[in-house]
Amino acid sequence: ATSRIYYATSSDGHSWTKYNNDVPSATHCTSTNGGIPLGTAGQGDSAHTRGPMVLKEGDVYRMWYFASDGAVWRIYHATSMDGVSWTKFNNTAATGATDGLCSNGTISVGTAGKGDVNGIRSGGLIFDGDMYKMWYGGASGGTWRIYYATYQYPRPVISNAPAQDITNTQASLIGNLASTGELPVEVYCYWGTNDGGTNAAAWANTNYMGTNAVGFITNTVTTLSSATLYYYTFYAANRYNSGWASPSAIFSTVGAPSLDNDGGATNISSPTATLRGRMLGGNPQPDVWICWGLTNGGALTGAWANVTYVGVVSNDSFSTDVSVAFGQTYFYRCYATNGYAEAWAPGETNFIVPFGVARQWSGTGVWTSSTNWTPAG
Repeated sequence: ATSRIYYATSSDGHSWTKYNNDVPSATHCTSTNGGIPLGTAGQGDSAHTRGPMVLKEGDVYRMWYFASDGAVWRIYHATSMDGVSWTKFNNTAATGATDGLCSNGTISVGTAGKGDVNGIRSGGLIFDGDMYKMWYGGASGGTWRIYYATYQYPRPVISNAPAQDITNTQASLIGNLASTGELPVEVYCYWGTNDGGTNAAAWANTNYMGTNAVGFITNTVTTLSSATLYYYTFYAANRYNSGWASPSAIFSTVGAPSLDNDGGATNISSPTATLRGRMLGGNPQPDVWICWGLTNGGALTGAWANVTYVGVVSNDSFSTDVSVAFGQTYFYRCYATNGYAEAWAPGETNFIVPFGVARQWSGTGVWTSSTNWTPAG
C-alpha cells in the first residue's frame, strides 16, 4: 500500500476535519492541498511519504518527513507559510550516505557498518534555543534503533570594507554581509571618533540599515568634522544569533593643513641655522616647504628668496638646515598644501645671525666662521 501525508484541523483536539484526502498528483516541488504528495519518478519520495514532524518557527511551518523511493527510507524537509501550501526543500534520491553532516535538510543513511545504513525514519523533534534536535529511527539489517541529530543556525557573518567618497564633511561607510545565518537579518552601523569595538553602548552614533540580503551595505554619514579620524563597524542580528564586524574600520575626513613655525629657528651660527616647523593637522598628509630669506615674503611663495621643500609631513615637527651669513636678519615662514587646500604658518619668524665672540686682529683678512679670522696673505 502507498502512504502519503495529509492534513486535518481541530479546535479542540477531539473533532477533526480532513482538509483534502483525495489522491494528489505526484510532484517534486510544491503541493497545495495541505499534504505532502509523492515525488515524481526518480525522486527520493516517489514511493511513500510518512511520519511528519512539524514545528512553527516564527511565520514559517517546517516539516521533516520520512519517505522512500521504493528502496531506501530517508528524512526530507518541506516548508510552508500557512500549513497548507508546502514546498519540498530537496527530495532527490541521490543524497548519498554520510555519518556526519547532512545537507539540504535531509537525513541520509549511514555508511557501511553503521546502525542507520539501511534506512531512516522520523521520530521526535524539538527546537531548543537556536538548535533543532531530532531523535530518529535508523535500521541496520532487520534492526531499528534510535539515533540523534542536531542542526544549529549559523551566526550571520559581516565585515567592514574601506570607506568611500570621503570629503571634509561626509563619507560612505561600507559593510559586507557574507551570510544572513539562513534567516532574515537586520543590520546596524556604529561610528564615531572613538572605537567602541563590539560594545554597542560605547559608540557615539548608530544607524539602522534595515533588513538586508547578502552583499555590500552603504551607510552615508554627514556633518563630519574635517581632518578628523573616525571609526566604524557593522553589526548583524537575526532571530537567534548576531555577529559583529571586527576589528573596527578607520578613516580620516579630508581637511586643510594646519601648521606653525614651532617656536622659531635654532642652532643659529654662521654658516648654518635650523629652521623649524610643526604640522598640526591635515588630510591627506601635506607637502611642506619652508620659505626664507633676508626679506619677508608674506603669504606668497614667489616673494621669498628661497623656498626649500621639506617633504610629506604627518602631524609632527619638521626642520631643515640653511646657509646664513654673519650679522644678517633672516625671516622664514612654513607653507603646506595637500591637494585639498593650502595653509601658511600664522606669521613669519625672524632671527639674527650673531657675529660670535669679539676678538682683536691686526692686518687685513676675512672671517671664516663666527670666531675665526684668517689674515690675508
